[in-house]
Amino acid sequence: MKLKKKLTCIECPVGCILDIEYNKSRVLSVKGNKCSKGEKFARDEIIDPRRVLTTTIDIKSALFNRLPVRSRTAVPRDQVMDMIREVKKIKVKAPVMAGDIIIKDFLESGIDIISSSTIEK
Repeated sequence: MKLKKKLTCIECPVGCILDIEYNKSRVLSVKGNKCSKGEKFARDEIIDPRRVLTTTIDIKSALFNRLPVRSRTAVPRDQVMDMIREVKKIKVKAPVMAGDIIIKDFLESGIDIISSSTIEK
């Protein structure tokens, strides 16, 4: 069964409107892209959509009480909300530097959760 979907490509500032034909297992065609990034974006978004996880966690001994964190790489879109619920259980203590690993191999996914900001004591 052939399915169709329209997406706006977010890989570059042009924002091409992509017309995608696909079935359950693969993308059959991508039209409307003005560069090769659009085709890759469409294929990835249909077959294995991923997002960078971003949230905040508690931080103690600091001027601010929240630390922004993110996943080092994109995570499967269908796991984002479950992962955020788990990350929010974490508490850290200042100081923390931007890029510090907060959780290594989060939930055995191979993905690290890192600090997005430097927060001093």
